[in-house]
Amino acid sequence: MRPRADGAATSRTGRARKVNVRQRTPQRWGAAASGRTLAGERIDLTAAGATEQEARDNLLKKFEVKVGGSPTGLNADSTLHEAAQAWLATKEPGLSRIQPSTYNTYKSLARRLSVTAGAVKLSRLTTPLVDDLVRREWKSKGPAAAKAMRKTLSMVAKEAIRLGAIPYDPVDKASPLPAAEKRESSLTAEGWCEVITAMEQWRGRRTKGGRAVAWVRLRDVLSVCLGLGIRVGEALALRWSDIDFDDGSVRITGTIVQVTGQSVFRQPHTKSRKDRFLPMSALARATLSHRKQTQPSSRLDAVFPSEADTWLAVDRIEKAMRAFRDATPDLWERLDIPLGDVTTHLMRRSAATMVERAGGLGLASSLLGHANEQVTRAHYVTTNRVIDSAAARALDVFASAYDR
Repeated sequence: MRPRADGAATSRTGRARKVNVRQRTPQRWGAAASGRTLAGERIDLTAAGATEQEARDNLLKKFEVKVGGSPTGLNADSTLHEAAQAWLATKEPGLSRIQPSTYNTYKSLARRLSVTAGAVKLSRLTTPLVDDLVRREWKSKGPAAAKAMRKTLSMVAKEAIRLGAIPYDPVDKASPLPAAEKRESSLTAEGWCEVITAMEQWRGRRTKGGRAVAWVRLRDVLSVCLGLGIRVGEALALRWSDIDFDDGSVRITGTIVQVTGQSVFRQPHTKSRKDRFLPMSALARATLSHRKQTQPSSRLDAVFPSEADTWLAVDRIEKAMRAFRDATPDLWERLDIPLGDVTTHLMRRSAATMVERAGGLGLASSLLGHANEQVTRAHYVTTNRVIDSAAARALDVFASAYDR
């Protein structure tokens, strides 16, 4: 079969001259290219793949590793799509230290950038254009999407700078995004009791029909998240070996991850990559003790296994939470909690707020595993609008002006 050639020949170092792709068998393609390293040394590389595109991609990745330069010949005339793919190639788990879940997020960001502005040439990537792209994303998708677009543009631009395609990062001088509105909702003890009562009355019935939600499991997961101040992924990653009922402590050692095209798995470290040893609250102890007595044993030693005794996906609990929220709008209106705030993360935010008011910001930050207290204050602890009377007593000193 005749070979196919891709890419113009060039004598510049750090680039492949051209990529030749040939179909070897009905299920196998081969790719070959020659080029020079950044030091001017000639190299010849080959690669294979199940498809033409896979063979080409494997060759270009190999060239990237060999020379540390751009195998695609990225330059000012290259498009944002091409730059995004060059950046993404440096983030693959086999070539970098990032986790598969993070790489999956990067793929989604690159895909969104390609859809939005993939045809834009790097030579036209100016600061006003960045502002326009981010503003459009804000209007169409919201503040979180706009922040992700800006971050992606910056990472892609920095990779283009590294490869010599553009001289500066146009995102650096772009207009700052407005600060995201802080979620102020949290549950009180009385509010939590109302939630449990409503859940027991709901019993997993869907408003639009369909199979009932596993409401007991949802209740237990939320109780553990609230009673320990942990993320839902960390709760679902709990193993019985992590729990010491005698000592009254729980060790947080991992989280649940799901990567597109792969099964759900337990990642053996948390978001911060540091284990946490948490004291068991009465709520957490009661919930875990009851599950220990009533739940069948799991081959994974999982506290919250799926029906097939596999690790339970976070999405399963999130969907159950949305079903409960949609079935109980009057509850959340009575509790003065916007429906947009009714997620599993409400439990962690409520725990942080309660601990901060009882023991201070430092204690709440330690419970959540944050690197600093600013993160806890900015995103988790809600503002106490009922001010302690001690503040008024402190200001009483100024009353002496009326005694004269």
